Amino acid sequence: VESLRGADADVAHAVLRRAFGALIAARVVGWRHDELTAGEAGGEAGGGGGMFSAGSVDLAALAEASVDDATAFCREKHGAAPEVELVRVGEPLPPDAVLLAPLAAFALHEVLKNAMGAHVRRVGGDAGRLDELPPVRVSVGACGTTGFVKVEDQGGGWPAGTDGARALRYLHSTNPPREANYTYSRSFGAPFEGLGVGLPLAHLHASQLGGRLTLAGLPGRGVTALLCFDLRLGLGL
Repeated sequence: VESLRGADADVAHAVLRRAFGALIAARVVGWRHDELTAGEAGGEAGGGGGMFSAGSVDLAALAEASVDDATAFCREKHGAAPEVELVRVGEPLPPDAVLLAPLAAFALHEVLKNAMGAHVRRVGGDAGRLDELPPVRVSVGACGTTGFVKVEDQGGGWPAGTDGARALRYLHSTNPPREANYTYSRSFGAPFEGLGVGLPLAHLHASQLGGRLTLAGLPGRGVTALLCFDLRLGLGL
C-alpha cells in the first residue's frame, strides 16, 4: 500500500478498512452467540447482559489490565519495559455507560505497545537507561458520555515526514522489524512492531465503538495518543 499513490492508495486503504471492519463485526456476532447459547455473564440463554450489559464499565480497570498486558509483551520482546503512570482525570463514567470491552482493550493495547516501544528505542535498547525517561502517562476518564484514554510517551516523537494522519495509514511504519540477535528471535511469537497495521486497527476498533484515535507528535519529545469511546452507543457496527 505504501508504494501506491493518489486514488490507488485511497482505494487500497478503503478495501483494508472494510475488510477488517467486517472481520471485527463477525467476531462480535460470534462472541454474542456464545454468550446467548451458553448463558455466560447474562443469566439464562437468550437473555440480555454479558458483554453488552450497561452499568458495569470500569475504563480505569480496563486500562490497568491493558497496561499489564503491554508491559509483559514489551518485557518478552525487549527484556524490559518503561514505567507507566495511570491516573484518573475528568468526570466519573455515567452509571449507564456501555462499552464492548474486547474492542476497547485491543485499541488500548496497540497504543500502549507503541508508547513503550518508543521509550525502548530512544534509549537504544539499553534497558538500564529506561529510568532516565519520565514514565509513560496514561490518563483515564470521561467527559459527558464520552470515555477517553490518553497515552503520553517521551519516546522522541516521529521522524520527519510523519504525522498523526500518516501514522494511521495501513502498512505505514516508522519502526522497521527488529533484527534477530542472540537474545531475540523473530521466529517465535507475535511481532512487537513494524507491520504498519497496529495503529490503523486501533483507530478502527475505536470507531466501531463510536469513537476514534487521534495522534499528535512533538519532535524531539514524544507522541500523545487519545482514544475516545461513545459510552451511549456501545457498538457502532
